[in-house]
Amino acid sequence: MPVQPLVEDKPISFLPKGWAGAVVLLILLLVAGESVYTGTLTALESSKDLQWDEAKLLVDGIDPYSLFLDPAAPVPDYVNQGNLGLSQLPSSIVMFLPLAPLSFDTAKLVWIVVNLASAIVFVLLSCRLFLRGPVPALSLTALTLLLIAGTPWWITLGNGQYGLFALALFMGGLASYQHQRLKATVVLSCLASIKYTLVLPLFALFLPRKKDTAVILAAVLLFNAALTLLAGILVHKNPVTMVQESLTIASSIAGTGAFDFFALQSRVAPELSRLVPAILSILVIALTVVLFWRPTGLRSLAILSIVSLVIVYHRIYDGVILLLMLFHLRALYARLDRRQWIGSHFLDWLEFCVGCFIVAYVFFLETLIYENFARGTFDWVENAFSVLLYVYLFFLFARAFVERDVEMRFGSPVIADATTAERIRTPLERTSSSKSKSGV
Repeated sequence: MPVQPLVEDKPISFLPKGWAGAVVLLILLLVAGESVYTGTLTALESSKDLQWDEAKLLVDGIDPYSLFLDPAAPVPDYVNQGNLGLSQLPSSIVMFLPLAPLSFDTAKLVWIVVNLASAIVFVLLSCRLFLRGPVPALSLTALTLLLIAGTPWWITLGNGQYGLFALALFMGGLASYQHQRLKATVVLSCLASIKYTLVLPLFALFLPRKKDTAVILAAVLLFNAALTLLAGILVHKNPVTMVQESLTIASSIAGTGAFDFFALQSRVAPELSRLVPAILSILVIALTVVLFWRPTGLRSLAILSIVSLVIVYHRIYDGVILLLMLFHLRALYARLDRRQWIGSHFLDWLEFCVGCFIVAYVFFLETLIYENFARGTFDWVENAFSVLLYVYLFFLFARAFVERDVEMRFGSPVIADATTAERIRTPLERTSSSKSKSGV
């Protein structure tokens, strides 16, 4: 029998009580409606990141990377070179082959539906996995509307991006893992690698079960290797050469992201070597692996969402992953002591307030600043926010490691305010813990 998740009877609400909650829900509904309208119109007109062109080129035996790298190469009539977004490996393009037989207009409509469905699945599965109690329907609605209302989502929809789709697939894999369905976990994890630059840090969630982690990561690597080989066969080209081409293109845009280390270095000190942001990325990855070597609390989920955004090139649309921060912030809010502002209580307040600002900036404020201020002012704000994001990330790392050391010293899991970790563990963590104890 699969291990059933342990939940508490008390519902976990994300809305204020009474009329205030109704007002918040109404505002979210209005903003989300406008977001869907804007995103859909943009998607029907553009969908510039949808890999339809690239997949169709593969079917026709043409290497899409060569077209991007050689402006003089003959281009089929159906290709809009402005739509060739080739920073991903060939395996990602192969996963879009089911769209190739469709017309571009039909493919756009299909992907609009996929992104709408992905938003709902991402929210529902994340709540199921990372919260310790039932979430009322209105709160689920509010979370979904918040995600849809945010800038990252409507740009995801308008550009035909696939990061949200990858996140929904990955959460499906985690949900399968919770119910001890390793085969389904492997399949969904492989499919989630369609946007590996976004979801790869999330594989740290499997680390407490190291044998399963090895199986899952090996399957993902073999799956992508097989798809890369297929891409090479389709265009009659060495797949290694195609990988090299994709990395060349990725390197050329590495400094054009939003909040990642490479983007900040490119904006602030372009004369410096990219070795500096590369070292920072390696450091963050190493800290993440060490932190997740044993089961951890919801703070680590917030860490992962930020790590995904800062270690490699990402634009604002990939900010959809910051929805995961809300689960930690909600748990943190429940333990805030409004009468205490010293010691660990001050750190709790600081962590909560800065975390809320980060989500608000990525979801709403960045676009407002971009549209209403001069480019120089926007760049200054963007750089300042990036630095704040990095400082906050290392602050979270520090608190997570310090509190985990306390757990080891006293022999029982505790957090800063002496609440037992058994009360803050998520269903997924409890499942992993039960597996470990039973030797499964």
